[in-house]
Amino acid sequence: MRRWVKLLITIAVFFVALVLSADVGIAFLCGLLAASVCGALDSRWSVAAGLVFLALCPIIVLFDKTTWLQQSPLVAYYLVRALGSGSDPNEAVRNVATWAYYLLGIGVLTHIVRSFGPDSRRKRLDDAR
Repeated sequence: MRRWVKLLITIAVFFVALVLSADVGIAFLCGLLAASVCGALDSRWSVAAGLVFLALCPIIVLFDKTTWLQQSPLVAYYLVRALGSGSDPNEAVRNVATWAYYLLGIGVLTHIVRSFGPDSRRKRLDDAR
């Protein structure tokens, strides 16, 4: 499949999901899944992003334990705006952990789809010869 066709499929899935759900996060995840499955994006990118999000969880929990970080306007900005959690660090950890789970799931699902696809069967037959 040509590169531009993969890109058009990914963009179409993103906008259809955006129209149907009216949520940018869900549309992003659907677009990422489409890009990974059709081969426009390597599944390792979503796995790497999921692992980074997973590593952020203890750091965000640390924000709750130290009071001087809670008084910082920079920390408040990232908790409120970037993570969408209000001022509760526990809610931020839940959001980040949920995104990590989704990204890791997309990576695993993509790997499963690609390992049982027609190209992988042809490659296994060639390797057996």
